Amino acid sequence: MPISETFTELLNAFATVIGQTEIPVDERGICSFMVDGSVAVNLALDAGLDGMVIFSPLGAPPAAHLASWQVRMLRANGAGGGAYVFGMAPASDTAILSSHRPLASLSGALLASWVGEFVDVARHWRDAFAQGAEPDAPAAPAADAWLQV
Repeated sequence: MPISETFTELLNAFATVIGQTEIPVDERGICSFMVDGSVAVNLALDAGLDGMVIFSPLGAPPAAHLASWQVRMLRANGAGGGAYVFGMAPASDTAILSSHRPLASLSGALLASWVGEFVDVARHWRDAFAQGAEPDAPAAPAADAWLQV
C-alpha cells in the first residue's frame, strides 16, 4: 500500500478513536486541529522516512530571558531518550515542538495516545513561557549520557 494511503487510513482510524467523522488534510498534506481550543496540533506525513511528524507552535519564550529559554530548549531536545525536538522560527522567535514516529508503529489508538502525550508536553512549555520567568537551569546530564568517542 502506498505510504500516503497508510497515512490516510491512520488518520481515519484516529478520527474514529477520538469520536470524529474525519480528520481533514489540507492541500499541503497537513492535518491541523486545536485541542481544547488552546493547543494547535499539526500532523504531517514524512514520506522520506515512512513516518509521521507532529508539531505545534508554542509561542515566543519570554523576551527578557530568551537566551536562557533557548539554552533550556536545546538541552531538552531528546533529553532522557525523549522523542521531542524544539526549534525556533527565526522570523518570529516562536518556539516549535515536534516529534516523529514511524507509520508502521502507529494505530488509531496509539496515535491518539501520542497526540495526548504531545499536547501535555506542549501545554507544559506554553504555561512555562506564560509565567515570564527565567527557566530553572537543568541538571547537568550524567557522563554516560554523552556520546563518547
